[in-house]
Amino acid sequence: MYRMNQMKTVIIGLLILLAGCKSIKGEFVISDVSKDKVFLVKTNSDNNTTVILNITGQVDDTCIVGHWLKIPGGNIDTTVQHDFYNEDYHFRYESYKASKGLLKIKYHIP
Repeated sequence: MYRMNQMKTVIIGLLILLAGCKSIKGEFVISDVSKDKVFLVKTNSDNNTTVILNITGQVDDTCIVGHWLKIPGGNIDTTVQHDFYNEDYHFRYESYKASKGLLKIKYHIP
């Protein structure tokens, strides 16, 4: 009986922990790569630590994704992960030298 109560306590604790975790996923599509853009993702949480970006598409020249990642022109299929510690995620795209192409950026905030 004691072991059964322990097991129930562990299961209830895990369910509470998992219920408190909210994963946020979405996608940005940048169809005009010649223009700088800023996107805002509202998380409603102040416990964020990481964002995972999956970037696919094609651009004719270098662009900058997220203030820090320079992507050379050509076909793009890359995934990056970086830290952020704010309630909301501000995603910035800079055309830099790119003028033609299309980018799809899927984000995941675990």
